[in-house]
Amino acid sequence: MHKNEFAELEKCEKEKKDALSRIATSSQKNVKSEVKQMSFQECVDKTKQWDNKSVKSLAVDKSISEMIALEDLLFSFVESAGFNILKEGLKAQETVVIAITKFKKMATHFHHSNTAQDELKAIQKRLNQTPLKSVRPDGTVPFICLSVFCKSKESLCLYASTNNKIPQLTSEEWMLIDKVITLLRPFEEVTKELSAADVSVSSLIPLIATLERILNDFDSTDELIGDTTAILKQELFNKFSFLENEVLFITVSPAIKKNTVQTFANLKKKKKMTVGVKVHEVKLQGDLFGRLLVLSLDTSIDLEKVLSFPITPMPLSLCHIDGSINKTDKSVLVHELEKLVEDMEQPPSQIDLSIVDGFFFLNTFKETPRTFGGVSKRILQCLINNTASRIAIVFDRYFTPSIKDYEHSIRGNVDDKEFHITGPQQMRTADFTKDLKNLNFKQAIVKFFIDHWADQEMAAIIGSKVIYIIHDLCYEYSVTDNKITRIINYELSCPDHEEADTKIAFLACQQKEDSTITIRTSDTDILVIMLANMEHLQATVEIWMDLGIGNARRYNKLGPKISKALPGLHAFTGCDFNPALYRRGKKKPLQFLMASETFHHGNSSWK
Repeated sequence: MHKNEFAELEKCEKEKKDALSRIATSSQKNVKSEVKQMSFQECVDKTKQWDNKSVKSLAVDKSISEMIALEDLLFSFVESAGFNILKEGLKAQETVVIAITKFKKMATHFHHSNTAQDELKAIQKRLNQTPLKSVRPDGTVPFICLSVFCKSKESLCLYASTNNKIPQLTSEEWMLIDKVITLLRPFEEVTKELSAADVSVSSLIPLIATLERILNDFDSTDELIGDTTAILKQELFNKFSFLENEVLFITVSPAIKKNTVQTFANLKKKKKMTVGVKVHEVKLQGDLFGRLLVLSLDTSIDLEKVLSFPITPMPLSLCHIDGSINKTDKSVLVHELEKLVEDMEQPPSQIDLSIVDGFFFLNTFKETPRTFGGVSKRILQCLINNTASRIAIVFDRYFTPSIKDYEHSIRGNVDDKEFHITGPQQMRTADFTKDLKNLNFKQAIVKFFIDHWADQEMAAIIGSKVIYIIHDLCYEYSVTDNKITRIINYELSCPDHEEADTKIAFLACQQKEDSTITIRTSDTDILVIMLANMEHLQATVEIWMDLGIGNARRYNKLGPKISKALPGLHAFTGCDFNPALYRRGKKKPLQFLMASETFHHGNSSWK
């Protein structure tokens, strides 16, 4: 193919010279110039310089010209071959095709629906996630689509559970897509490298060699992507193995570029972590091997056995090298529990008590009034907008030190700026969502609600309902003879509890009359804690979660032993303040728990 390109290059050069000669001739018709007469000796010397009659010289000149043309040839002629390799590899495994098809449907749904994008962004804000960027569903290889969606896994699962317009992915499909992304990432990097304006064929050989080494590291016997990996290896060999035998391709390869070696001054700074009020620096011992050698001389130490384990400050099965704990997808546990219960046709017609997770509820508001008094009224109006006669809004408290300090730090909830609300006319700041990341602001706004809802102007809003604010104590609001009264209900107060999760379970267990209760939240912890405490209910209480599934029905399906053991399982497999075991989720541990009486007893005995 390079010979055709060289012929085109010669043709273009000839046309350029002819055009220049015509321009020069037309511009010099009326200009007199003196041309020096060339001597005979000068003519002979000029002929000897190039020896243009030599056949070998002409052949060398032509070869050099071909190499220059090939060096400047863009990579467009192999681009389509590369995409064909990926398409054939992805089609090799049916599970990969099904998962990618679901992702394309999700991309199409969000790309063509602004309403869907707004709903998803609202969920992401509640979960403190970065809003999902719009991706086009018509990509040849959907690497960008897959990687963008995987970063918003939790919010997409929550959206799919409440909306039937997009397909719901199983935990196996999420694991499959993670592996597909890992497999496609080097191809994406090669595509970016070869898309540069100055790239040439000489860049192809080292990049193809790199891809071959990376693919060899993948296991072709993997049940999830084994067939895809094998096809990619074979297609890559078939399409580009000829390059090693082409002399011109090898000849035009550029020299290896100089790499700047980083000194110790360029190494990444040590990471500091805050635990409670103390700052700890995570670092490795520089003389670790020297210390091991000294110890092995004095005592009997098997260095081979020692070096078979990761020598790090924290075990890598629980933590990362910087000290941060491993995380897992808690929503998997909810999805697995949902499979045990048949779908309910409709929610309950009569609700006696509605319990709302307070800060989850505040994060659902897209637009809020400019004054704190307006915010307070808006919250109360939305809170009573249901058929329940009694409504409880439950807020977290923040102790120091707290078991949630680490979770707050990774979410960015570490702003300790003091905040005071002087009255209902005080203007709020421009970014209400950002303020909700300030722990002091959260405490201040809850105290403001406690005082402001006792004003007489709230009587018309509350009407015949009974409102509870549960924070440090339980504040009960009711209207009698058009006058609002506020009392402290000590029976429903739990001042020693920090989390709203346990306060909600405590409130449900304190109901002494037969009733129907709904719990509005997005937290997996509340579901687990509520299931474990179903045996402590004092009356016949039917509990519904926000997803519309009867909690008591699930309790009967699981049985009291498994339900009581769920908190131990949830904590052991990873929660907000406990690390998750590396590459171990919650699905298989739940299956082991349900199949073994030993696990029933072991997990239920945790305190």
